[in-house]
Amino acid sequence: MFTISPGGNVAFTKQGAAVGPTVNSGLNPKAEFVTLTVVADTNTLRGYVNGNLLITVTDSAWSSGYFSLITFNNSSSFKNVRLSGAVPDAPSGLAAASPAGSQSVRLSWTAANNANAYRVKRSETVGGPFTPIGTVSGDTTFVDNYALKSKSYYYVVTALDSLGAESSDSNLIGPITASY
Repeated sequence: MFTISPGGNVAFTKQGAAVGPTVNSGLNPKAEFVTLTVVADTNTLRGYVNGNLLITVTDSAWSSGYFSLITFNNSSSFKNVRLSGAVPDAPSGLAAASPAGSQSVRLSWTAANNANAYRVKRSETVGGPFTPIGTVSGDTTFVDNYALKSKSYYYVVTALDSLGAESSDSNLIGPITASY
């Protein structure tokens, strides 16, 4: 099961025991609408909260079976349930440049199999956390027009399929500073 507690902690459980990490989503499921999504791909489960990947767990016992969604207030719904099919491949070849005087960072990458769109994420530290800064459909380039000249940034890109399942991160690029 993929659950969210009253305090906003999310975790996968199997037969009542936690499997993998418990992550705080920063949300209050009693006070706000929360969407939980589980994407199963072979032996890997990915748990998303409001579209953001929070937990990835691998367990050979999960290659088939039933998946449940439980919300704290005992109301739930399923949308775009996927029990088979491939999660998009991670984009590759992420590159970044900041042409002189552009005041922006231009990113480009190689298209991924099964991708309908790409989510661009940025961090001020090499280890993250990475914050989504844009989504691109039908293109493999993105321009970050909000990069500050006094800051260095690190970037990753993920691929999204037609149901919103997200790939793992592309290669990391950075640090890069916008040219002014």
